[in-house]
Amino acid sequence: MISLKIKNIKELFKRRYTLMDIGMEVVSVKQEGKVTKRKAMYLVFKNAAERDFVYKTMHQIVDKDCITTE
Repeated sequence: MISLKIKNIKELFKRRYTLMDIGMEVVSVKQEGKVTKRKAMYLVFKNAAERDFVYKTMHQIVDKDCITTE
């Protein structure tokens, strides 16, 4: 199981999956001393509307310095 903390999400991208606009990539960055740990999670949805809803909701709750596709 992969878990990400909202405060650690630094990148949020809409992606294509099998030539359809139904993917989303979430990148988490955590600083532990001198070591930076990056986790990436690739999500696939049933349709673009579902993906866009999750993207919009996550975009509203992550930090303002989060890198996005929009």
